Amino acid sequence: MPISFDEYQKGKIIDGSSRIVLDFLRSHKDQAFTQQEIIEDVNPNHTPESFIHFLAAMAPLQLQNLVERRKISTPEGPLMYYLATLYLC
Repeated sequence: MPISFDEYQKGKIIDGSSRIVLDFLRSHKDQAFTQQEIIEDVNPNHTPESFIHFLAAMAPLQLQNLVERRKISTPEGPLMYYLATLYLC
């Protein structure tokens, strides 16, 4: 039986790479990480394609407000940092 769009929106299905990234960020809830740091921590054998997998994993987390991102000025220039949304940890 089909459900309404509103009912569908209530669902939160996080699996695969998104679950791995979310679990990592939640286990370090007092720290924020760059994309490269997250990739290296969750996949020590990362490949050039890991960047694409990271973006695909982050999209549903950000859409569901499970992860925040902020641009932070660093000596190397501005970097994007990610943090598990605190009120959900």
